[in-house]
Order: sequence, then structure tokens, then C-alpha cells
Amino acid sequence: FGMIIYEIYSRKIPYEGLHPRKVLRKVCDPRINYRPQVPDTCPKRMSEIMKRCWSHNTGFRPEAKDLDMIFVDMSAHDTEPLIDQENTRLRTEVAAGDMLYQVFPKKVADQLKAGQKVEPETHDNVTVFFSDIVRFTDISRALSPVKVCNMLDRLYLAFDALANKHEVFKVETIGDAWVGVTNLEENQSSTHVKRIAEFAIEAVAAASTIMIDEDDPSSGTLHIRVGFHSGPVVSNVIGSLNPRYALFGDTMNTAARMEGLSTSDRIQCSEASARILKEQAPGFPLRR
Repeated sequence: FGMIIYEIYSRKIPYEGLHPRKVLRKVCDPRINYRPQVPDTCPKRMSEIMKRCWSHNTGFRPEAKDLDMIFVDMSAHDTEPLIDQENTRLRTEVAAGDMLYQVFPKKVADQLKAGQKVEPETHDNVTVFFSDIVRFTDISRALSPVKVCNMLDRLYLAFDALANKHEVFKVETIGDAWVGVTNLEENQSSTHVKRIAEFAIEAVAAASTIMIDEDDPSSGTLHIRVGFHSGPVVSNVIGSLNPRYALFGDTMNTAARMEGLSTSDRIQCSEASARILKEQAPGFPLRR
């Protein structure tokens, strides 16, 4: 049983890689008393039991009934593996660093990671995408808050996958609104409107497959309205407690208005975006 405890906490086979006959000879010799090294993750009480189980003195080894009595008296704290604090700190730092690159553009994440102040940056021509859910207020009123959260999570997971596919940078979600942008993080000057247009078409299609309530198919699926506009913006990180990456400028307001004036399952773009789209994708269907 001592060897079982060793395997649980070390995640290794005892004496792995060593010749069995040589190991057995050393294990049986009471003068050598060859035993595995106690794993660093093994808590004190489990370590004591392990050592008693493989003691060279057979009279010192506990019987099964004794182990039952010992384990009944133990708590989860007595058996929980010990964690190397330094490794935990490093893993936490790495995870936090990785998360920065998921929330902020690479250049901004690099600055934040280095403890530097992020200065406002002007972007001359980006395309901003806005979407929201049709009848979201009514849907929220009919569902519990947990179901609303679940519905939004399923929708935004679909949008996030499409954003990765079309290389659209996700700026934020505000309630039922999803905001994205192209030609911001990377140089997409020759494709930024085309990318948003293709992303928008697939986003509308994806939303129509998302059930409003997974427990009630009769509730139907979601419908969104979409708008986008192209123009200059200024980006910056706002605040120090839960810092937020945000875009500012009339381009944001116009893109939001395009979405607000759109209708269910439709995509409305500005004249500026339409003009660029004709250059980047001449065959792309546009209607006035």
C-alpha cells in the first residue's frame, strides 16, 4: 500500500528504469532498506502512513483494519497534494501573461506586461462591426438570468470562432452587443472591409442556429442585426483596476448607428465602407 501512495503523489512508477532483480535485492536487505524518495507533493500524514507501510520492520506495518481506522479519522486537507509555491507563482504569471494577449493587441499587451504606460494610438482607417440581438429585452424578461448568460455564452463562442477565422479583433461585448474591428492589430489595409463583410454574413447565419432556450426548442433561435463603418479611431487602455481597451471617435458612433438602423438578419454598412468594399471585393453583393 505504501507503493500505491507513492504512485498517487509522484505520478511515477517506483524504481522506474532500474533492473528489477537489483532493486529487489536492495529492498529486501534491512541494512540498505532501499525505498523510493518521498514525493514533494505528499502531505505529512500520508507520508507517515507510506513510511510505516514499507517499513523493514514488519511489526510496524499497519494492517488493513488499522488503515481503515486511520483514514476515517483524516480530513481532505490531510490528503490534498502539496503544491510547490514557486511553481504555482510561475504558472499563475504565465497564465496571466497569456490572458493579456487574448484581451489586448500584442503591442499593448507587451507594454502592460513590461509595466509601461500605454499611450493613445491613432489608426487612420479601420472597419468597426457592431451587432445586437433582436428582441433582447423581451427574451431577457422571459428567461432566468442564468439562461440569458448561457444563451449569450453560446452566441459569443460562435462569434469568437468566426473572429479567429476572419482575423477580426474582438474589442468588447456590452450586454447583447458584440464589437469587433479590422486593420487595427495587424496590417489589413487591403482586406479590412472585406473581412468584416464576410464575418458579418457568417455571424448572422451562426446566430440563427443558436437556441434561445436549450430546454425549450419552441422558443426558437436568435436573430441579430448588424452594422459596420470604416474610418479613423483612437485606441487606448482606460483605467488601472480591470483596465479596459477601448476605441474612440466618430467612426464608433457611426458604426453603432448603422447597427441601430439595421433590421433582423440584415447587415447595414455606411457609404464609406461600401465604397472600399467595392474595391476590395468587386463581386460582393450590395444593395441600397
